[in-house]
Formats: sequence, structure tokens, C-alpha cells
Amino acid sequence: MKRFFIPVVTFAFLGYLWFLFATSTVDLVNASSFPIILGILALIVGSLLFFYIMSRLKPVSELLLMHPVRLSSYGTFICIVMMCAMFI
Repeated sequence: MKRFFIPVVTFAFLGYLWFLFATSTVDLVNASSFPIILGILALIVGSLLFFYIMSRLKPVSELLLMHPVRLSSYGTFICIVMMCAMFI
């Protein structure tokens, strides 16, 4: 149970952090003089950093690509981001 619970909770937390990062980046970039270029660059770099962190998590990185724990962890990340986006 612990092997399933820890990655799912960690990915849920990372999903919420990514959503907070994306919304704060959009708010910050809207105040700049080059919003499109700066916004795209900031979101790409930030998203790459988040996905790098996600891929390096110890319990998940040891599993195969189609392992149920790994799939549910990534599914949790996507669900949290989508739920946060619906409530804005």
C-alpha cells in the first residue's frame, strides 16, 4: 500500500504546484512588455523542470513505463491540474 500511496500523493502535490506556477507565471507575464515571448519561454522552462523532477522520483523511476503505479501517478498529476483549471 505504501508503494502505491507515496507516488500518487507526491504527484498530486506536484500537479498542484505546477498549476500554481502556471497561474502565477501568466499573471506575472501579463504585466511585462513582451508577454507572449516571455510567457512561452517561462512556461516551457518551468514545465521541463517539473517533468524532470517527476521523472527522477525514486519510487516511480524504478518502475516500467506501463506499471500501474506509474500510470496512476501520472494520471493523478493530470487530474489535479485539470480540476484546478476547472475551478478558476
